[in-house]
Amino acid sequence: MRHLKWFSLFVLVLVLTACGQDMLPNADQVTGERGCTEIGCSSGLIVRLTGHVPETFTIAAQRPGQPPIVAICPDGRITVPEREGDATAMCEPDGVFFIGFTPEEVEIVVRSGQKGLTTLVEPTYEKVQPNGPGCPPTCQQATVEINIP
Repeated sequence: MRHLKWFSLFVLVLVLTACGQDMLPNADQVTGERGCTEIGCSSGLIVRLTGHVPETFTIAAQRPGQPPIVAICPDGRITVPEREGDATAMCEPDGVFFIGFTPEEVEIVVRSGQKGLTTLVEPTYEKVQPNGPGCPPTCQQATVEINIP
C-alpha cells in the first residue's frame, strides 16, 4: 500500500511538471523583444543550370543594352562592368549567384565549349529574411533556371 502511495505521488508530479511546461513564457514574452540571430544575406539574381550541367561553363548576365557581368566557372573569374560597380558574382556547382545585381529584365548567356544558349527573362524577386519575420536583414532574390539540353 505504501508503494502505491509513492507511485501515485510520483505520477502526479510528472503530470504537473509536463503540464506546467506549456505555461512557461518564451523569451519574447518575458523581454518584450524578439531574439534575432545574425545570419546575413545578399540581394541578387541566382542563375541555376538544370539538365546536362557541364563541369566548366561561363554565364553572362546583362541588362539589355549594357555590358555583361561575366562569371567563368568553376575558376571563379568574374568580370563586372563599371556601371554595375557594387555587383559581383559567385560560382556554384550548378550556376552563378550575381550578388548586388537585381535587374527587372536580364539577358543571360550560358556557354560551354562551342555551345551557347541565350535567354531573356524578367526575374520575380522574393523577400528573403534568413533570421525570420521581423528580424533584419531583408534581401531580394530571384532564381532563374536554364535547362541545358
